[in-house]
Parts: sequence; structure tokens; C-alpha cells
Amino acid sequence: MIETRTFVEEQRIGSLHDPASALTDVHGLAVSDDGELFVAQPQEGVVKVIDVTSGTIVRTIGRAGSGPGEFIGVGVLGLQGDTLWALDNAGALNYFTAAGEHLRTVRLPPLRTEAVSVPGSGIPTPEGRHLAVAHGSSGERDVPILVRCADGTVCDTAVVRRTERKGQARIDTGRGIAMVLLPFRDGAVMGIQPETAELALAVASKQYHTISLVRVTSTGDTILNTTLPYEPIPISPAHLDSIMARNPLLEQQNAEYRRGFREALERFTHFPPVTRVYPAADGVTWLRRERTGADSATWTSVRPDGSVWFDARLPSEADIRWASGEIIWAVIPDELDVPFLVRLRAR
Repeated sequence: MIETRTFVEEQRIGSLHDPASALTDVHGLAVSDDGELFVAQPQEGVVKVIDVTSGTIVRTIGRAGSGPGEFIGVGVLGLQGDTLWALDNAGALNYFTAAGEHLRTVRLPPLRTEAVSVPGSGIPTPEGRHLAVAHGSSGERDVPILVRCADGTVCDTAVVRRTERKGQARIDTGRGIAMVLLPFRDGAVMGIQPETAELALAVASKQYHTISLVRVTSTGDTILNTTLPYEPIPISPAHLDSIMARNPLLEQQNAEYRRGFREALERFTHFPPVTRVYPAADGVTWLRRERTGADSATWTSVRPDGSVWFDARLPSEADIRWASGEIIWAVIPDELDVPFLVRLRAR
């Protein structure tokens, strides 16, 4: 019997009314040993540094732009000792001291082939190389996770993943074909630990009702390979009704569009058993399970040896960005979709 633990809120960082302490869309998060949070803010093109004790923003690192020490939509980041690195959407990898002094910028040239494309630099690995998630063409196909050497050449392939179907459907509206996003996703779910450059991949088997979980290093060594059983949870017509009712865009569409949207939803008979993967730096891998519309969601924590540690009960909208032991930092939006960083602890 797997133990279930409820996590309770200890601290909330952010503000709805105070610009000095407000957070915009939160992407990467790193936690230093001396009690500071480094928070990537892509909308502003900066990294905000927050003192954990006071919960206040003490400084910002970088700025929006395309020059050295500047970001175009900063995303993933990490700490290497006292050095902060941050990767932006244009493939520029900037290095700073923890105090914010710019050290250098690495820009590998974009890499494009017939099958995949890589915008530029990637996540720095402990071996001094770059882990680059290649963007493949649409549809179900294998896409490599490339390891690029310092000169930009491809020197290894860490893992190949089955491209996740991103919950899209083609709908005949009677006036043409529309591509729409669905609330369900099917296929492999991948997560990357930026500070160790390790990857975790979860694939569910509908036939055998199992979840295959693999974790590999940037050199391709498999450090976790386990299979977890799961019990399929059917999607009820009432749940689909609620999805339709909560979608304000449907009210603006014609009957053919609404019927096509409903038919696309009905192709999913059961909730996807894994909806998010977070490989923590301490070796524990966290799997967010089915999102059923309840007020809470279950995250299954898997130890490095492949055994299940416990199931964590978190608020339904919580998205883990950092975890160590029984402490979690998660992004939780409020009812107005304003993001907050929340520290949770197992009760």
C-alpha cells in the first residue's frame, strides 16, 4: 500500500498589487545553499533573486535584449557552484556570478536537419557540453535529445523520445479546417533536471496499464528503469460537459465547430495517467498523475532505486519547480491566473 502524504503551504511569494514583489510567468527556478531563489521571468527578460527568509526580491540579473547578458524570453536556468547560468528562447546561454555580474555568453549556431531543429545552445552538462532538445515535425515520431560539443557539433544522442501529441485536433467547421488545443495529452512525457542535465521519460501502456519510467544522464547512462502499475480512470460524459461549459471560445463558434470539439474530446476514454514529470536533483523523480478536475492532484515520488516513496497530495494547479526530500517549491496561480511561488512541506 502506497502512503499518501498531504503537503501544506509554508510560504507564498508574489503579489497581486505590489509591483516590487510581483512575479510574472515563472519558468526556471534554482535554490542556492544560502537561501536565495533564482526565478526566470521570460516576460520581463530577467532573473529575479528572492531572499527566502523575507520573501522579497533583492535584485534582478540580466535584462531584456539580444546582447551579452541579455535575454529573449529567459527560460531554464541552474546553478553550478557560485555561478548562475540561464538559457533564453533564442539559444543564448548566459553565465553570471550569483551577485549578478555577467561572466560570458555562449551562442552555438542553430542546427537544422530535415527531421529536427535546435535553436542554439542548450542546457550545460557536467562534462562541458550542451544538452539540446530537438524540435521535430508534427505527428508521432522519434526525436533525439542531442548532446552538442563546445564547437556546436553533435557529439552524442542522450535519448530518443516519442514526440508527445500535444492534445491537438483537426476540426471541420463547415467553413474550413481548424486546429484546436485539447485539455488532454497522449504519448511520452519528459522532464529535464537542469542542474544535473538528467532526463526522465514516462510512457504509459494502455494495453498493460503500466507506466514505464526511465532516467538517463547526459552521457546516455541509464540510472533508473522501472515499471509502475496504474488503474485507468475513465472520463465521464459529465466531465466532458464541464470542459465544454468552461471554454468561453466555444460560445463564439458555430454548431459544427462545437460538435467537432466534443468528438475530439470523446476520443479520450480515460485520463492520461502521467501529465508531468519532474526529475529532482536529489535523484527522486516526481510524476503528476491524472488531472481529473478535483481540487487536488497526486504526484507519485519514485526513489532512485525505482521504488515508490509516497504519493503527495498537492493543490490541483501546483506545478513542481524544485523539490528536495519533503520540501517542494511549486508555482500555483490564483483565481486571476497570477503566479505565486509556494513552499510546501509534507504534513
